[in-house]
Amino acid sequence: MTSNVPDISGKVLLSSEEYERRKQCWNTLKGLSKPEYVEMMKLLKKHNVNDIYENTNGMMFDVKNLPQTAFDALELFLQFAQSNRRDLANRESFMSSLVIASPDKVTLE
Repeated sequence: MTSNVPDISGKVLLSSEEYERRKQCWNTLKGLSKPEYVEMMKLLKKHNVNDIYENTNGMMFDVKNLPQTAFDALELFLQFAQSNRRDLANRESFMSSLVIASPDKVTLE
């Protein structure tokens, strides 16, 4: 994994690979549910990310400026959230495919 490298002015410079990785992560963030956003913010606070801004539209932060450890944890959380969503969709599909017989229609032969 490529780490962030600050330039002379202190701004973070990212490799093109790391930039694309973070851009993909940002796109994934758009699809989170409210409880997932809450957990994500807890995760960022746990990693001492202080550049979180709040206004009437919600809470915001710059994915580009996240420390590498916080970004890696965020990426793992997003993979976990996506996996949970897939598992839930599969379970709901399976459950809806089950046919439950009513007791008055069951016959023993």
